[in-house]
Amino acid sequence: MAGYIKIYRDILEWEWWSDINTYRLFTYMLLKANWQDSKFRGINIPKGSFVSTLDKLSRETSLTINEVRTAIKHLQSTNEITNKSHGKYTVFTINNYCLYQDDNKQITEKTQEENKEVTNRSQPVNNLLTTIKEYKEDKEEKKDNITVSKDTVRPTDVRLIADTWNGLKTYGIKPISKINNGTKRYTQLTARIRQYGTETVLTAIDKIKDSSFLQGKNKKGWMITFDWFILPTNFPKVLEGNYDNSITANNIGKKSSNQFDQMMQQDYDINQIEEMLTE
Repeated sequence: MAGYIKIYRDILEWEWWSDINTYRLFTYMLLKANWQDSKFRGINIPKGSFVSTLDKLSRETSLTINEVRTAIKHLQSTNEITNKSHGKYTVFTINNYCLYQDDNKQITEKTQEENKEVTNRSQPVNNLLTTIKEYKEDKEEKKDNITVSKDTVRPTDVRLIADTWNGLKTYGIKPISKINNGTKRYTQLTARIRQYGTETVLTAIDKIKDSSFLQGKNKKGWMITFDWFILPTNFPKVLEGNYDNSITANNIGKKSSNQFDQMMQQDYDINQIEEMLTE
């Protein structure tokens, strides 16, 4: 596919910009969409549309099937795309494709008025545009991404996890100020992302909301910290719900052979507890 597409700089303000999977899929769709009307097996495929399947979208974007489904739902909810199934394949259509890709001189005031809702969401249509060349240059500037095998941990993933963790402040959890590349905290977090995936890490953080114990409502007043959470021995315990209210409630009054439970039943001070937790 020769040529290029246009991308508005205002996409940085787009509501799905920070959702890396949704943004990745939408950009892929812009690249795949027909630039002129065509046909596929007797069906008209208009400009701005293309034929694909969930499996093909997954392969070509390196997203899982579930991630593709979620991204499609996001784009449909804000009227970015529509799709129509035709048996084994689906025709995806980028709404207002011409508004994105036609020459600015062809976009009249009447057209802008008819597309007012989209224009308000994507900001003024006469802003400067970036080309694929600029996109590649931008990728070169992001060499701080950590790559292991074929998996890449993106800075946006790290920021999203940090912001989600800081959202626990309303539950009394201490927020974090930064995650610097090269630090032990950064190394541990990226290791968990590569091992479990960004969505799973976010799920584990959400588990903390359902744990009074991790929020410090325990005999010794111990509270979970971010650095404790991302350790390889601790993360799966939180993810699997070992500290959920339903679990800890069932353990009240029971004598456990677990080293941590035995320690909590004894008269240790908080420093000893944290030392044991971080082993």
